[in-house]
Amino acid sequence: MDRVDPHLVNAVREGTYIVDPYAVAGAMLQRSERYAEADRLATMLEAGEVDGLTRGGPDLDSGTRGDIA
Repeated sequence: MDRVDPHLVNAVREGTYIVDPYAVAGAMLQRSERYAEADRLATMLEAGEVDGLTRGGPDLDSGTRGDIA
């Protein structure tokens, strides 16, 4: 959005601008649903690496490891 519509600015100044509460509520619900879906998907994602190792690789067995330091 590069600039505000001049007709909208005039309508606000003149007091003839009318807000449709149903359109506003619908937009709020859609936005909320999108955020909820994004949050749901984010909880399903896992990091691809653990401690620098590829997840699910042979180095992630449950055995003991030597001290690297």
